[in-house]
Amino acid sequence: MPDRLGPLAFTDGEWVIGDPAGDHVRLRGDGLSHWVGGVETQQIPWARVMDIALDVQPHRRDHSKRLRKVAVILSWLGQPTEHVGLPASVGGLARCPYEEWSADFTHHAYRYPRREITAACKLLDEVATSGRVAHLGDPEWLTAVIHKLSGHRYGSRARFPRKRAIREVLEAGPDRRL
Repeated sequence: MPDRLGPLAFTDGEWVIGDPAGDHVRLRGDGLSHWVGGVETQQIPWARVMDIALDVQPHRRDHSKRLRKVAVILSWLGQPTEHVGLPASVGGLARCPYEEWSADFTHHAYRYPRREITAACKLLDEVATSGRVAHLGDPEWLTAVIHKLSGHRYGSRARFPRKRAIREVLEAGPDRRL
């Protein structure tokens, strides 16, 4: 059974976004919890989370300080540098009060395949769009979802089956066996 999908990783009985040895976001039953330097710095209950999205590149070096310096030089030359060298992050929109939230996380030592980044982004988007973000705090449900998604081919022709698989899992709900 897969224990990761891009930056999503299963460790110590819960799913986390990012490297649990560094800065990361834990997906708990009561909400999102951002950990920096081994200390919880922010918690957002699932009832407040309206949207959740990832901004991550395949390799750790894609978020380096050196790359940010290159981005500055490119910007002087008039080149677009929108996401060059930015740290990996997860963010979205929270309600009551309405505010944008963001949490940087440490990239794992291993490379994230682009297809896994895309699948993780689509999964988070579909869960948020359907209004079921609290399902992300159920480790058994999320494990079943990722297990089901890992059996699908990725690529331009496989876009609809993956999207269909995500919707099927969401329709099954957290209590039904997949």
